Amino acid sequence: MFLDRLFYRIKHQKCETINTDDFKELIERSGFKFEAGEFENLVKWYFKNKEEISLEEFKLFATGNTVKTVDPPKPKK
Repeated sequence: MFLDRLFYRIKHQKCETINTDDFKELIERSGFKFEAGEFENLVKWYFKNKEEISLEEFKLFATGNTVKTVDPPKPKK
């Protein structure tokens, strides 16, 4: 429940996804500062370069779990 409220506070509205820039601002408002390129690497590796993060992905990240991604099926030969 706490993570739901935190997620919704990012945009001050109930939403299904947030922009990664808004996510970064939330983290920085809490007092954490990123080194140059550090946040971009986080988005690249943890969120697979997504521009928006879902509530479920946010919860997994906040609790230290791995974001579940499904790779597209490989083409048959």
